Amino acid sequence: ENATVVATAQELKGYGFTVTLQLDCPDKPALHGLFAFYSHLDRIDVVVGQKTYAGNQIGLSGDTGNAKGMTTVAKGGHLHFEIRTVRRAGLGLNGRIDPLPFVTLTQ
Repeated sequence: ENATVVATAQELKGYGFTVTLQLDCPDKPALHGLFAFYSHLDRIDVVVGQKTYAGNQIGLSGDTGNAKGMTTVAKGGHLHFEIRTVRRAGLGLNGRIDPLPFVTLTQ
């Protein structure tokens, strides 16, 4: 059971609506104990403490925070995604690691 638990679901200055998931992946030890962070969401669909699973909707991509007005890819619209070693990372790259090894890219 690769569950994640919602660690935070809140609005943060600059990031807009955000969700942080605490990863618990016994079959993927490299992920265990890390945090996935999503921001600039239009809507948050989870609450702190809720368990989620791959494929569950946690929110809707949007343009909140400093992404306001970036409503299309052409205008810079994006989902901000990070893998963190801590629940709340500091400034710069502190507490953050390269997310690419943890995602599967498809075409």
